[in-house]
Amino acid sequence: MAFDLVPAFVMGVLAAWLGLSLLVRAPRDPAAQAFALLCLNLTIYGLTIVLGRMSIEPEVRGVMHRIEIAETVILPPIWLLFINIVADTRRFAALRRAALLIFGALGIMLALFALFSPQINVDATTPRFPTPWLVALSLLQRILPLLLSGWLVLRSYTLTGDDPAERGRRRFFARAVLIAITGAFLASAAREVGFAQSPGHLLMDVGLALMAYMVLAYRLLLPARVARRAFIRSLLGGLLTALLILVIIVVEPLVGQLLGVNTPLLTIFALIALMAIFGPARDLVGAWLDRRFFHREFDYGQLLRAVSDDLFERGDLTGQLDAGLSAICRTLKVRSGAVAVSGGGGLRVLSSYGIETLAADAFHSVATPDAPEAHYGDWPAWPQARLLLPLRRGEQTLGLVALGPKRSDEPYGEVERVLLDSLGRYLALAIAHARTQQVEELAMAALAEQSRQLQLEQATLEAHAEEARRLLAAPPVVVAPPATGLRVAALGPLRVEREGAVIERWGGDKAGNYQAEALFAFLFDRRGKGLTKDEAEEIIWPDLGLEKADTAFHRTLSALRRTLEPGLRRGNESKLIAYHHERYWLAPEAIDWCDRDDYARAAERGHTALRQGDLLTARASFEQTAALYRGDYMDDCPFFGDSADVEEQREQLRQQHVNALLGLGAAYEQLGMVGEAATAYRNALATSQNDCPRAEEALDRLEVA
Repeated sequence: MAFDLVPAFVMGVLAAWLGLSLLVRAPRDPAAQAFALLCLNLTIYGLTIVLGRMSIEPEVRGVMHRIEIAETVILPPIWLLFINIVADTRRFAALRRAALLIFGALGIMLALFALFSPQINVDATTPRFPTPWLVALSLLQRILPLLLSGWLVLRSYTLTGDDPAERGRRRFFARAVLIAITGAFLASAAREVGFAQSPGHLLMDVGLALMAYMVLAYRLLLPARVARRAFIRSLLGGLLTALLILVIIVVEPLVGQLLGVNTPLLTIFALIALMAIFGPARDLVGAWLDRRFFHREFDYGQLLRAVSDDLFERGDLTGQLDAGLSAICRTLKVRSGAVAVSGGGGLRVLSSYGIETLAADAFHSVATPDAPEAHYGDWPAWPQARLLLPLRRGEQTLGLVALGPKRSDEPYGEVERVLLDSLGRYLALAIAHARTQQVEELAMAALAEQSRQLQLEQATLEAHAEEARRLLAAPPVVVAPPATGLRVAALGPLRVEREGAVIERWGGDKAGNYQAEALFAFLFDRRGKGLTKDEAEEIIWPDLGLEKADTAFHRTLSALRRTLEPGLRRGNESKLIAYHHERYWLAPEAIDWCDRDDYARAAERGHTALRQGDLLTARASFEQTAALYRGDYMDDCPFFGDSADVEEQREQLRQQHVNALLGLGAAYEQLGMVGEAATAYRNALATSQNDCPRAEEALDRLEVA
C-alpha cells in the first residue's frame, strides 16, 4: 500500500469501528444514528480511495472512482445532519432544516451524475467532475455545509450553561470538529488542484480519533443506562464469534477474486466489526433475554458505574465530588444540588451544581439525617432542597447530598432513590479515601522530616568533630559567626542566597515554585508594611475561586516558610514570616544583606560627597551604585514582577539610578575623565529611555556624538 493511501485506509478502519461501537450501544438515539451514518459513508469513502488506487482491474477501478466522487458530495450534508443534532442550540431551526434539504438534494443529484454519467473520466488518477461549473457547484456544496457546521459547534459551546464538566466536553468536541473540517477543506482543495490529499485525510483522521475519545472516555452521544447479563452474554458472544470466523473463511477468497486484490480486506474489516460490536451486542442480547424471560429489574449498580466512571479520575476531593454531583444532576435532570462534608465544626459545602451558589457554611448547623428525607420547600438551611441523602460508610456519617427540584418538577421515585443510594456510597467512599490519603501524607511528611532532622544532626556532629580536630591542630583564631539570614539582590532579576547557596526550589514538593517565589517577593517588597492574604491572592491566583485561592495561599505559605527555615515543624512557629494584625510580615532579621539598601546608602553618600567637592569619594560611591544596579527592580519575578504593585517602586528606583549615573558622569567630568563621563551620561540616557535632557546637554557640552 502506497504511503499516501495510509490516511484514507485509517479513516475507513476508524470510522467503521467507531460507527459500529456507537450504534450497537444506542440504536434508537438520533445522534448515534446520524453518527453511524456518517461513519458508514466515511468508511466507503476511504475504502474506495484505497481500492481505486490499488486494484489492477480497470472495471473495478472505474466503479471505485465513481463511488469516491459520489461520496465527496454526499458526506458534507450527512456531516451537517450529525452536527445539527449534536450541537442543537434550539435556534434557527427552520433555517437549519432548509439548509439540510438544499445541500442534501444537491448532493444526491451530483452523486447520481457521478455514478451514471459517461462524462466522468474513470481512468484519471484523481477522479473529479468534468466541467468547470460542476466543479464550482460541487465545491460550494462541500464548503458551505462545513462552514455552517463549524458555526453551529462554536455556538453550541458558547451557549453551554454553568455546568463546567459539560462545558469542557463541548470545548473538546468543538476542537475535534474544527480539526476535521480543516482536513476536509485541505482534501477538497487538493483534489481540485491535483495535489496529494493525504495531509487533509490525516487531519480528518485526527478529528475522528478525538471524537472517538469523546465517545468512549466522556460518553458523548451515549445514553447513561446500559444493562448486562454475564452468562448469556458470554455464550451468545462466543457463538457469534465462531459464526464470523466461518464467514471469513468461506467469503474471503471470493472477495479477492471479485475485486482483483490480494489484501485481505474482508478479514481486516471483520476484525474491526468484531472488536467494535462484540461486547455491546452481548450486553444488549443479555438484557433482552433478562427482560423477556426472567422478568428481573435492571442492574442499577451498572448504571451507577456508567454515570460515575470519572469519579476517581480527579486529583482532589473537591474535583471528585464535583464529578459525582454533576453525574447525578445530569442523569436525573436535577436543577441544582450540593455536597457537604462533615468535619469538626459541622457540615461544610465543598461542591455545588446549578445556578445557585451556596456558602461554605450554609449547612454548618444542620444535623445529618440517618436515612434519605424528602422535603417540599420546608428545609430551613436551603429551601430549594427536595431530597436529603446522608453519605454513610458503615456506622460513620461522612457528609450530606442535598438535591433541588427536578426539571420536570416531579418527585423522586423509588428507582431513583435506589440509584442515589448507590451513588451515595461512591461519594462516601471518595470522602473516606481522601481522608485516609491525607492522614498517610501527613505521616509520610512527618517521617521525611524526622529523617531529614537525623541527617542534619549527623552532619552537625561530624562538622563539630572536624572543627574540634582543626582547633586542636591550629592556633586559636577569632572567627566571625556565619550569617544565617538571606542575601537578596532585587535590582534586576531576583536572586536570593541562604547560607551561601542560591535558593532555586522555593515551593518544595507541595507548592508551585513560581507562586512561592512571587509570595516571597511580595513580602520582601512590603517590609515594614505587611501583606494581607487577599492582596497576595489577587496578584498570584487571580483566576481561582475564593476557597481554592485560600487553599493555594496557605499551602504556598507553608512551603515558603519551610524553604526559608528548613527545620520548621509548624507554620505558626515561624520566626521569619509572622502573622499579626491580620497581615503577614517578613521579619527584619531575616535579611542579612540587600542590594536595594546598599544602593540607597551608596547613592546618598555619592550625592553628599559631590556637593562637598570630594570627587574621589563621589566617584567611588557612584561606581558602587552602578555595579549594584543590574536592571529594573524585580525584573523577571513571576506574577509579582508583572503586576501594577511593583511599577511605582520600579520607576522610582530607575529614576534614582538615572540621577546616580548623572552624578557619576559629573564626577568623571570634573576629574578630566571625558570618555568615562560620556559613557556614564549615555547610560543615564538609555536608562531613562531617551528622556533625560540633562544627559543630552552634558553630551553636547562634551561634544560627544
